Amino acid sequence: QDALNELAYMYYTGNGVVQDFEKGAEMFLEAAYKGSNLAQYNVGLIYYSGDGFDGVDLKSAFAWIAIAATNGNQQALTALNYLKTTLSEEELVAAQEHGYTLWEQVSK
Repeated sequence: QDALNELAYMYYTGNGVVQDFEKGAEMFLEAAYKGSNLAQYNVGLIYYSGDGFDGVDLKSAFAWIAIAATNGNQQALTALNYLKTTLSEEELVAAQEHGYTLWEQVSK
C-alpha cells in the first residue's frame, strides 16, 4: 500500500509522469481501502478540493479524514477538527454516518 500511495502521488502531482488527477485519485482510493492512513487522508483532501473525483464532497472528505485520524494520522486529526467547524449539524451527522459505513468496508 505504501508503494501504491507513492505511485498515486506521482500521478496526482505529475512528479516523473504525466499528471493525471483522476488516475492518482483512484490509486489513492485503492491504497486507502487497503489500510494506508496516508492514502485515507489524501482521499479526504481530494474530496475536499474536488480535484480528481466528481467535484467537492465534504461528506466524503470528512469520512475519509476521520478514518485516517482513527488510524493514527496526526494531520488528519487537525483537518478533522477544522472540518467540524465548517459543517452544519445536519452535514456533520450525515458525514459521520457515511464514515461509519466506510469504516466497515475499510476495516474488513
